[in-house]
Amino acid sequence: MSDQEIIAALVKGRERCRQLVQFYGQLHAAIQEDESAAPGRESLETANRILTQVLLFLRSLPRKPSREIADGVAREDAERLLREIGDLLECAMVAERELRNRVSARSTAPAGAVRDSALRMYART
Repeated sequence: MSDQEIIAALVKGRERCRQLVQFYGQLHAAIQEDESAAPGRESLETANRILTQVLLFLRSLPRKPSREIADGVAREDAERLLREIGDLLECAMVAERELRNRVSARSTAPAGAVRDSALRMYART
C-alpha cells in the first residue's frame, strides 16, 4: 500500500468507528427515553454490519501501518489516526457492554409482587 492508501484506509476506518459509537449512543438514548425499550433485531443487525465493516478495515491494514509510511508528516498523521481509532473502539466496546448489561438486567427473574404472582400461577398448574 502507498502512503496515501494507508492514510485513506485509516480515515475510512475512523469514520466507521465513529458510526459505531454514534449508533450505540443512539441506542443508549432510546433506552434512556423508554426504560422498557430493548434493542430490536434490526438494531442489532445494524450494529453487527458496522462491526463487520470495522473488522474488514482492520484486516486490510498492513501489520504496522505507521511504520510502513515513508513520509514523516504522513507517519504522524497515521499514528494520530490509529490513536483516534483505538479511542473510538474503546468507547464502542464500553457502550456495547453497558447496553448488553442493561438488557440482561431486565431479563432477570421477577421480584416482589410479580414473583409472588408467578409462583401462585405455577402452584395452580
